[in-house]
Formats: sequence, structure tokens, C-alpha cells
Amino acid sequence: DGHSGYVYTVKEIDDDILASGSRDHTINIWDKKLIMQEQDTKPIPILTLEEHRDRVVKLWSFKNSSSKILFASCSFDNTIRIWEWDREKRTCNCIKVLEGHENWVTSITTCANKLVTGSADNTIKLWNIDTFECENTIIGHRDHVYGLCRLITAAGTELLASSSMDKTVKIWDPSKNWECVRTLKGHGDSVRCVFAYGDMLISGAADGTIIVWSTGQPWKMMKVLTGHTGVVEALSALPRTDASEGNGPYKYLVSASRDNSIKMWDINSYKCERTLIGHKNWVKGLAVTRSGNLVSASADSTVKIWKTDEF
Repeated sequence: DGHSGYVYTVKEIDDDILASGSRDHTINIWDKKLIMQEQDTKPIPILTLEEHRDRVVKLWSFKNSSSKILFASCSFDNTIRIWEWDREKRTCNCIKVLEGHENWVTSITTCANKLVTGSADNTIKLWNIDTFECENTIIGHRDHVYGLCRLITAAGTELLASSSMDKTVKIWDPSKNWECVRTLKGHGDSVRCVFAYGDMLISGAADGTIIVWSTGQPWKMMKVLTGHTGVVEALSALPRTDASEGNGPYKYLVSASRDNSIKMWDINSYKCERTLIGHKNWVKGLAVTRSGNLVSASADSTVKIWKTDEF
């Protein structure tokens, strides 16, 4: 609790410190340890940040050449705000407002030492990670850009993946001046999110499907995962807790949907191993904390922390 509208996004910005962004235009800062210790009482945020003028839809934690603890927020007010969290004082200040997008800012990531944002103006912008000046605008998608992620291919190449309402995923190469080197087609509806799972790329769409793509030679659709009955809004992955459990750093691919559920997939068998039910409305955002907890944000105005050691 703590928000008065949909919670779109959640992110760990420091050890056991969570931030959540909402339709109510605010960002709440939470102490996860305090919440876990006082499970019988209603959680109260440490801080509420009220600077955005419209809904806050994505949060991103990042590092630059400074030693500051930084995170960014994207909003339907067409801006990105950069925030500095002070661990000692437990305060948070907006240190920069990034303006330039002509419509909602819908997505954010870091790639090739740039802050990268996607927008409903159909563009992707590249920002200097230290000065926060806009250095480039990438044009290629024919509709809203909804998802962004950094990807390391099987060959070790760093690329940017973007997903769009135009039903495609595009791959951009920073070493080639951010040229579009591939367009992946396979979804029958708006592609809402992309996620790098090892050297595979995962995309989730409004038709409820998830596609697993190989990133080697050739690039190909490996599998379509079906099971959600609503828009797939977010993707993440749970890390392995035991190195002997198998190959790769992840145990499960995690997906969140407008069918109010979260699903956990074994990427080797392509099977859904578990469905988490608890939210009373669309699940909009996912995060995995450094300690391994899965955290979800929902249109039911809540953020839930899941005990992943039981999975």
C-alpha cells in the first residue's frame, strides 16, 4: 500500500531500498527490511517524491562516473528525472530533468555507457550518462516504443533491443553508430517488453505470448510460450541460489500479465513451473532484489514482495 493509483514499476535502488512509481504521479521509497520485519502492520514509505506531473511508468537504477547512488524515472509528463539517493541521510533529490521526447516516456535502460529511453513519440534517445545531455535520437519504429534492454549475444557483442506497438523487436548496434541490424517479427500484437536472459532475448506481447529468440547465427525464434490470458507487461529472471542446479545464472524466467498473475518458466523445458496468484488487478512491473526476492507492482495499487526461497 501507499499509492492511490496503479503501481506501474518497482526497482531496488540500494541494498533493500525499493522505489515504486505510480499512476498517482508519485514515487514511493520503501525499506524492504522494515517491511519484512513488520509484516502485521501496514507498510509506510520512507519518502514520497511528488515532482512528476503525470504517471510514473518506469524506474531504472544505474551507475556513472560519480560515486552517487542514482536512479531514473520515466513519466507520461514526457520527461525523465534523475534522482540521487543519500544512504546516510535517507533522502532523495532530483538532480536533473531530461527533456526532449515529444510524448510519454515509456522505457529506460543503459547500454554502451549511455542512458537509453524509449517513447510514445516512436523514438529512442541516447543520453550521456554523466552530463545527461541528449546525444542522439534513433528513428526506426513506426509506433510507440514500449520496451528496451541491453543484450550480450552468444558471440559477446553488446547490442540494444527495443520493442514496439508496431509488433516488432529491433536490434541496434552501438558499434555501428546505433544502426538497426535486425528486425524480429513473430508477435501478432504490440510487443510490450524485452528482456535479456543469458544470451537469449525474450519478448512479451499484448496477445499474451512470450517469444524466446536465439541471438547467435542465425537469429531465430526458438519457442513461443503460451499460458497468459492477458497482455504480458513485464519480464525478469530469478537467479540460481545453488550453482549445482544447472547451467546459466538463472533458475526461472518470470513474466507478469494483465491476467493478474505472475508465471515462472523453466527456459530449458519451456514449461511454466509455477503461477503466482495474489494481485487483484493487472501486474505491471517486476524486479528482483540483490538478495533474490521477487517484487511485483500492480494496478491494484500495491507492491508485493515474494518469498522466493520457497520456489
